[in-house]
Amino acid sequence: MRRRTFVGLVLAGPTVALIGLPTVTTAWARPRPVPPKVTTLPLRGIDRSARAALRGPGPSPLLLSSPTETAGFSMVGVTWQPGADVRLDVEVRTRSRGTWSPWRQVPQQNEHRPDGSEAERAGLRDGTSPLWVGPSDGVQVRVASSGSSHPRDVRVELVDPGSSPADSPPSRPRSSAHAEARRPPIITRADWGADESIRKGSPSYTSTVKVGFVHHTASSNDYTPEQAAAMVRGIYAYHVKSNGWSDIGYNFLVDRYGRAYEGRAGGMERFVLGAHTGGFNVNSFGVALLGDFTSVAPSSSSIGTLAQVLAWKLGTAYRDPRGTAVLTSAGGGTSKYSSGTKATFEVVSGHRDAG
Repeated sequence: MRRRTFVGLVLAGPTVALIGLPTVTTAWARPRPVPPKVTTLPLRGIDRSARAALRGPGPSPLLLSSPTETAGFSMVGVTWQPGADVRLDVEVRTRSRGTWSPWRQVPQQNEHRPDGSEAERAGLRDGTSPLWVGPSDGVQVRVASSGSSHPRDVRVELVDPGSSPADSPPSRPRSSAHAEARRPPIITRADWGADESIRKGSPSYTSTVKVGFVHHTASSNDYTPEQAAAMVRGIYAYHVKSNGWSDIGYNFLVDRYGRAYEGRAGGMERFVLGAHTGGFNVNSFGVALLGDFTSVAPSSSSIGTLAQVLAWKLGTAYRDPRGTAVLTSAGGGTSKYSSGTKATFEVVSGHRDAG
């Protein structure tokens, strides 16, 4: 979905006005942390039998694995050592209940990355977005290069987000007596089962928020209500254990059923430094819709909740969601602005406006 059309849908909603929102909290059953399991498989060379079995048009693969039986997982991605300016076409197919899926593309997440001291942390890895595939026990991966540089130390990352009472959503929100907060209902990290033991270091903060960047996770759109919290846990595990970041990159997430989730730790009311828009994480926040909206529109429920989250968070810094703001680039990544460059953004922007 084109960025202008997408952001236009958000701004067209009545909830984007900075008005008092009904204050409710979500009743979530017996929250507990859920330790994720991440299985890493090296990806080297081309499997001859798999190459002979490939049919149809497509670029010659740079890397191709055999169909491999694995431990259970529900999310898959591919990572590699940073440093090379690589442009890759990554596809995966997975096995569920004895049946192999068709090949599915997994986009690179070049623009999703940390800035500052977190970007200098040892062990960071570039990679694709994590793709939600549902419960699976087999995987095959093929990688083709559309550039002159080739990646090093390529790995397949399989994430099992585990199960939690948070995976069974409540039937309705529960009223709160604290009417002073205009925050819409947001499922907390504790409620969606975040395992805080895998998070690295303490949260970092910025002085304010000037821009809200809208993302989508470029993943499946056909997940069930019971799978949404597990998707958030899977993204969290992938960002920390596979990419090497300190925490999940997004500040907030919204599923297709209109439920919002707390992302990066540090306090929803505070200005937490995220890792969502490389070069422009300072003085901004990122909200990601769970799903792939490259060619289809998000649900009206998710757009309504997205608008509420943007309106509330921008309101904490007295920002006009229909205005513009200036951010200073930290450079790096795929940012089209060199370090120190001042760039003007719409207060509600798509992440691709930055890179």
